[in-house]
Amino acid sequence: SIEGSSKGGGVFVSYEFYIGSQKYFNKNAIPFSQPFFSNQFTFIIGKKLPVAYEKNDPSNSEILFIRKDYQKFKVPISTAYDSIISRLEEITNR
Repeated sequence: SIEGSSKGGGVFVSYEFYIGSQKYFNKNAIPFSQPFFSNQFTFIIGKKLPVAYEKNDPSNSEILFIRKDYQKFKVPISTAYDSIISRLEEITNR
């Protein structure tokens, strides 16, 4: 799901991921200084994006949205994510 504030500040994306058969849930923010319009981020609903998580505490996780996220965790960017990353960076001016 996607939640945001009409006053700006961020868009929150809820997501789930699996490690083996164990399912985890979390919510991460995409910083966004402009007012939020619900249709701006709907293109990521249902998309599969990489998640970085702490080995001993997978509930401490972060979905990788933009290039800086991939660099932070030293995850190579697959061409499968290029269009999503580019669109997110365009919308958020990052």
